Amino acid sequence: MSGKERVVISLNYEVLNGDHENLRAFLNSHLEGSPSLVVLDLQEVQVLTSIALGALVAFANRLRSQGTRLETVNVSPKLLEIIKIVSLDQTLGIR
Repeated sequence: MSGKERVVISLNYEVLNGDHENLRAFLNSHLEGSPSLVVLDLQEVQVLTSIALGALVAFANRLRSQGTRLETVNVSPKLLEIIKIVSLDQTLGIR
């Protein structure tokens, strides 16, 4: 396999809750080299807008279609509860 094995993307409130096109571009900019694993680090995130959540789901679906695994880490308990309520914990690779 060519490229990086693992890419870590650290997200913060400003990135996630700004313009969704900028968020999409930011996420996609980390995919050069076709990593086999993408790790989304949400340590700096306490809340998500529905638009940001939708962008993350679209990103997760893109990764899945490319055969890239996604893991989301450092999810706050409050955010995890919301993500589980809308049944997106598996989509976003939260364990």
